[in-house]
Amino acid sequence: MLWRDVVRAAFAKGLRRPGLTGYTGLSVGGVLSVGGCPTSNDEGAVVDRVRELTVVTGKGDVVRCSATHSRDLFEAALGGLGQAAIIVRARLDLVPARADGTHLSAALPGREVVLQRLPHARAPRRMRRRLDVCMPPGSTTFLYQINATVFFDPGAPPHDRHLMRGLRLPAIAAVHLDLDYVTYTQFVDTQAVALQLALWDRLVKPWFDVWLPEPAVEPFVTDILGHLTPEDLGPTGFILLFAQRRSKLTRPFMRLPAPELGEWVYLFDVLSASALPVTSRSYARRMLDRNRRWFERARDLGGTRYPMGALEFDHDDWAQRYGDQWPRLRRIKRRYDPAGILTPGPGIF
Repeated sequence: MLWRDVVRAAFAKGLRRPGLTGYTGLSVGGVLSVGGCPTSNDEGAVVDRVRELTVVTGKGDVVRCSATHSRDLFEAALGGLGQAAIIVRARLDLVPARADGTHLSAALPGREVVLQRLPHARAPRRMRRRLDVCMPPGSTTFLYQINATVFFDPGAPPHDRHLMRGLRLPAIAAVHLDLDYVTYTQFVDTQAVALQLALWDRLVKPWFDVWLPEPAVEPFVTDILGHLTPEDLGPTGFILLFAQRRSKLTRPFMRLPAPELGEWVYLFDVLSASALPVTSRSYARRMLDRNRRWFERARDLGGTRYPMGALEFDHDDWAQRYGDQWPRLRRIKRRYDPAGILTPGPGIF
């Protein structure tokens, strides 16, 4: 089951999924096993809006679990990278959907304008706002954009100024779109289809993904963008920065910066993609080494890994990532997957 199928089935009954990833061509079980960062910033992660799971453990047991029944297994399955069980069924939260939406994409004159304002200007309630950075085909300079979307009741559309309020931006060139909810949720999927037609599946994609605490956002992202090269993104690569309210992110195995570092955390993604043809393995090696340097710098600033990118991690790295939850994860692993047969790829155990 893909998230786009959930979106369509729910919307047919006037409902929507709170907390939804930008790309919906992903499986429900896969996203719930990783965490799922939504495009909204006040509805929690995808794993935060789950009522109940049915899972198959490493011992072969089929178990229904929730916050009140087999809670350890329930929490380990949500963001636990498939270490204790495989998710086969999920009961998900749904809420009433607003059908009409408006989207504004504003080009910015440079990264300084973005980074001086974004950490201090989160999106208002029910709004989705993110930073995008890309290098358009044929260009030699980076394009910086703020993208904001809000859904509203019929006959009460917001003004464009509402979408960018709090940012105190200079005069900007903006593209305004009116769109319905399903079209909005499928927007990235449509772009992905276009990329796939452009041999996307043959590209090497050494993505970098990290959660940053609020004090680290400006120095870390400024440094990365200041030294970014065309190779770091590639012809189809791009960068994303999402703000999330930490108190809404509640699952213990979706590891985040420490609470004392602030109420807001930011998912920073450098979604690199190679050019074609890739003539040498050295490209992948350079990007893996780059990702490791970036990660160690982020970790020194209180950042944590969001495990969807290309990053070489050993057992000690994983133990450090899980921190005070590491002993608990080991106990859960021994109880539900004593033979260690589930999801060995990450090398956690």
